Amino acid sequence: FEVVIFDGIPITEQEEIMKDAAIAIGVHGANLVNCIFQPAWTVVLELMPYGFDHEMYEEGGAAGLKYFKHYVRTGVEYEDRHAYTSTEECVRKDVKCKVHYRDHSVTLTEEDLDGIAGLLGQSFTWLESAVELGLIGYQE
Repeated sequence: FEVVIFDGIPITEQEEIMKDAAIAIGVHGANLVNCIFQPAWTVVLELMPYGFDHEMYEEGGAAGLKYFKHYVRTGVEYEDRHAYTSTEECVRKDVKCKVHYRDHSVTLTEEDLDGIAGLLGQSFTWLESAVELGLIGYQE
């Protein structure tokens, strides 16, 4: 694996990095937009901040990307969360609530890491099948 922070990297270099990516992992947000450069049959693993959900990158499947999502299990509750029957209602009806959950920093627990490890296992199984079927190439 290679950790890449795209801030300050020219778009042409970002494209070069992503066209060779078999798996892209990232917290929900604009940083995942570079997945448009990934080859078909590769994987996107999106980490959803605590209390937040969005379907923006799920449609990557229409571009031939296999999509997995992990919901971070812990985080800070919105201060007025008690005024709503659920976090989902709060996010849907209150813009400040939505921004709180969407933009709050993400801290991964051991439980999160275990969940992500399981999704990575599924990702590798998917990729192995894609290689066996000749859908994508493989380089060591």
